Amino acid sequence: MSEGVQIGVYGPGENGGQRVGGRRNNWHENRNEDEINVAQRFSIISQNGLVKFQKQQQNSDVDVLGFSDDHRVVEKFQITRLYDKQFWTELHEGATDRELTLKDLCEMVLEAIKRKEEKYSLQQRKDIVLLIDTNPAGIVSTLVPLIINNLGTRVENAGFRDIWLVGVTNDQLFQLTVANSPLISTE
Repeated sequence: MSEGVQIGVYGPGENGGQRVGGRRNNWHENRNEDEINVAQRFSIISQNGLVKFQKQQQNSDVDVLGFSDDHRVVEKFQITRLYDKQFWTELHEGATDRELTLKDLCEMVLEAIKRKEEKYSLQQRKDIVLLIDTNPAGIVSTLVPLIINNLGTRVENAGFRDIWLVGVTNDQLFQLTVANSPLISTE
């Protein structure tokens, strides 16, 4: 591989979690494009009808606005990553191989929520859909119900209108909140 990144979830780990490995060579991420990409992936997989996406300014309370074709429906998205600083540091140095326990995954989800929860007031969070990007490695789908069960009401108490784990395929989209609020209409 001369340029790019290879990441994979190598099935369940020995301690009830999952194994993740990654290699990189001359690959650099583009965070602005990545945030729009996450909102687009979410909208395509969830079939929510949003087709236009607009990156917001750095100091905005949302990262991306999603619109229906006729602009009658708009959604406010805040995007964050699942994997922790250690994962990204190791990957940027060239490679990472980690065994993540269920506890590790739960802590990473909570940390992702806290990063955004601490930045915005409860009033702001009520109108925001938080998308936790699990790309590039994803989460083994059988672990998600266990993560939701372990997190209990902590996810609901964060106050976001909705919280989702967003992977790259239909089988990697998971709603963490109990009730899916309808999209916001501009009418």
